[in-house]
Amino acid sequence: MRKLILEFLNQNIGAFSVLFSGLVALATVVYAVLTWKLVSETKKMRKVQTEPKICVFIQPREEYIGWIDMILINVGTGPSYDLKFEVEKDFEYAKGKFFSNLGFIKDGIGYMAPGQKLQFFLTALNEDFDQKIESEIEVTVSYNDASRKRYEESFNISFSQFKGLSQLDTSSLSKITRDIEIIKKDFSRVVDRNGFIKIISYTPESAEIEYYKKIKEMHEEFENNKRKSQEKNNNR
Repeated sequence: MRKLILEFLNQNIGAFSVLFSGLVALATVVYAVLTWKLVSETKKMRKVQTEPKICVFIQPREEYIGWIDMILINVGTGPSYDLKFEVEKDFEYAKGKFFSNLGFIKDGIGYMAPGQKLQFFLTALNEDFDQKIESEIEVTVSYNDASRKRYEESFNISFSQFKGLSQLDTSSLSKITRDIEIIKKDFSRVVDRNGFIKIISYTPESAEIEYYKKIKEMHEEFENNKRKSQEKNNNR
């Protein structure tokens, strides 16, 4: 049996050589294709890691949903250079003032680092609400990456996305604003219209009357609270 196998191999050695060479060639081609794909994917990953990506959008401010900020941000991992803006559909953010006349829109921006953000107050929707809520801004942004490749992207920004939205007064800024208003009201009680501190003087007799008045108010408040507590216990 062993002798037959050796004779078979000797008789067909040429065919086996051709087959083996073909397998080696096929493996080489497959390896070359995989290597090319790996190099290609590596180039794409490297490109993404150095590619800028500029986004433009609007959002309500935290303290009041009717105050709208515009945000320009480089969300890419590479820096952007020579940013230019072209406004196709303009927006009147205040009476007689238009989006296309803003400084960075007219003059562009020289450089934005990865993650850099430009955020600014754009408009108040509580002024000319019906007109503004139906408005749109169309702007095209173009910029270069580090290798001077030019990118261009258009943004359609609609204010109608804020229709029907409401806001709970829970933000820290809202609380600060409310507390300042309370302080302002309390302070106005001790300051007159001219900004002078009000001085209230009492005679000994009037001070005694005021003292007993406060005692009476405290007693009445205590009795009211006591009565409410009893009524609550009786209803149980």
